[in-house]
Amino acid sequence: MTPSRFGATYGRARVQPRSTARSCTSTTSPSAQHRTGQAARRSGSGGATPAALARTGHLYDGWLPYPPDPADYQAGLADVRQAATDGGRDPETITPALFATLLITDDADDGRQALEEYSRINYGLPLEVLETIQTLIAGPRAHVTSQLDRYIAAGARHIVCRIAALDLTSQLDQLEQIAELIKTTS
Repeated sequence: MTPSRFGATYGRARVQPRSTARSCTSTTSPSAQHRTGQAARRSGSGGATPAALARTGHLYDGWLPYPPDPADYQAGLADVRQAATDGGRDPETITPALFATLLITDDADDGRQALEEYSRINYGLPLEVLETIQTLIAGPRAHVTSQLDRYIAAGARHIVCRIAALDLTSQLDQLEQIAELIKTTS
């Protein structure tokens, strides 16, 4: 499939690049929605507590977590689907997605150093802390592909990519590289 500005198919998953130049908020809490008058929540994100996973299975049309390990993703998705079944819903009506921070580099060590800088500037955390919280993938195209494939095997069907580049020129370069990655794997 040809990539478009709205994403493209990668393996069995749909990829939607997001840059750090724009804020990307997946959802807000139900209580915050109540206070702000927002419409019903459509996608559960992040939370891996039993209550959050059950709430996703009972109420939402999608799940958009960012776990650092595909095994955690797979286990969370199983819990979401079980909660949907327990609530009388077809678990296949919940779209499993992944929010991943990506950086394609020629060298794995360079990618790791760039992620360290990105982590400290954007989160004020060292990379070793941030990578225990969320999905971060950097390195040569083959490495990025193999890591994304692990999440697809764990059940992800949509991938939202946050680009771990700090300036607009680098972000545009990364968008081109991600588009090329999609073309070569579709």
